[in-house]
Amino acid sequence: MRMILTLVLALAASAGLATERVALLIGNGTYALPGMSLKNPVNDADAMEAKLTDLGFEVRALRDASRAQMRRALDWLETEAEDAEIALVFYAGHGVQVGGENFLIGTDLAAAEQSAIAPASVTLGDIRETLANSGADLGMVILDACRDNPFAGTGEIKAGLATANSGAGLLVAYATDPGNVAYDGAGENSVFTAAMLEHLDTPGLDVRIMFGRVRQSVIRKTDGAQIPWVEEAVLGEHELVADSGPALGPSEDDVEDWRIASADGTPASLQVYIDRHPDGLFADFARRQIELLTSATPTRFAAGDAEAALALVDVRAVGAALDLLGYITDTRGLVLVRAEEVEVATADPIGDMPEELTVAFNAWRSTQPTPETATADVLLRDAARLAMFLAASTAQQIRTDLKALTAVETLLDTTERDYAQMKLLATDSAADKQILTEAAGAIAEIEKAREKIERRLDDSRTYYHELVLTADDNFSTQTTTALLAQPTQTRSAVPVQSRVIADAEVFVRQVAEASNRPRGSYAWLSDFLSTEEG
Repeated sequence: MRMILTLVLALAASAGLATERVALLIGNGTYALPGMSLKNPVNDADAMEAKLTDLGFEVRALRDASRAQMRRALDWLETEAEDAEIALVFYAGHGVQVGGENFLIGTDLAAAEQSAIAPASVTLGDIRETLANSGADLGMVILDACRDNPFAGTGEIKAGLATANSGAGLLVAYATDPGNVAYDGAGENSVFTAAMLEHLDTPGLDVRIMFGRVRQSVIRKTDGAQIPWVEEAVLGEHELVADSGPALGPSEDDVEDWRIASADGTPASLQVYIDRHPDGLFADFARRQIELLTSATPTRFAAGDAEAALALVDVRAVGAALDLLGYITDTRGLVLVRAEEVEVATADPIGDMPEELTVAFNAWRSTQPTPETATADVLLRDAARLAMFLAASTAQQIRTDLKALTAVETLLDTTERDYAQMKLLATDSAADKQILTEAAGAIAEIEKAREKIERRLDDSRTYYHELVLTADDNFSTQTTTALLAQPTQTRSAVPVQSRVIADAEVFVRQVAEASNRPRGSYAWLSDFLSTEEG
């Protein structure tokens, strides 16, 4: 019995060696070189330490650390975070890029010269290697490290930080997009860190959605001058705080319900969306698609026809267009005719185009007024046109919710200040206690309203971004304002509505700009900050 008890205790002790959540925080504000000191990095590390400790992290925080101290702390993290759930590194201070590598500068920097950087810094590569060696399920690197460029004027160092491909299970969050400079902040914390502190402990948020809210908050508070950047290859979902339960009432997830319905693509799923959102953003699109799917008469095409129509067309572009239009599989409500069921003029394969796409392409052609002239270019124009109007409808929701969020946050700030003042003046009387209870209840209701708006924005922001990337990757050439002036040529096209033309034009510009920006940039969100009605 004693041997069994000893074994149990030993196993329990060994199981306890791996801490579930570990964080290394570095705030470098006071540098040895004159003119390099920063106001907020130590404050940022202090605030992050308090927040992450509350979230169950084992935290080690360094303030005004040298390169040697940072290096030893990374060794500690690698050991302490072995097989952890989350291993996190936060750095606030000076950071620069040299030769494509990002250097996080210790306070012992000897000179404002390129040759002095490496001996005084740890690199993002060092941190990535540490997190990979730890074996943590999720590695997170948060860099609030582009406050300014201490080497400006030397002509040696570019502004901001460089992009770096994230390895599997790793998320890297930058205070601003590549090559740009972040704000140190006029308050106790930087703009970026303040936004993180606001959202880190929101229940039920996957970390990717959480950083989406951080980005959105920073863009709003800097009027689009600072746009945080995230690179990630996160496996699975990770929440810093578990969902507190269904406290927000009935679902109003218009965009998310549309994404589910359009991904399935059947008349039944589209009707479910309409039933839930009869006046929803995409109700007209859903009704139009149901009409197409239920009224189409499949047309038989010879393989040679499809071969000619899809010749020299990118497979990914065809797949993306058919997916957006709802024809990517043969389960979209049409009785499709596969190639082997048709008497073909030639037995040659259709290039590298998968059969599923040729079948779906023929299904789409079957819905067109003149199937014999429905070429791949018409398909891409059809998809581009639909993307423009889906984006325009989503833009309306984004703009409305951004305004609503600003109003709710202003109301919440005012109510919380009034509540704090009431607490100072309140007595122990029953009447004062009742007033405080009602005020606390009002704050809770405002917070619920804010969370509803935030969740809607999560969905619409993500969906709009997907539309920008899809159009940029697959049919950017076809995504032009000329489509707005063209008469409807295909049955699957959506009639132009005057209220969304302006937003469709904005989307066209955003797609054109996407190829000149770092992959995945959310710079487009700045276009919706205007207080004027779109």
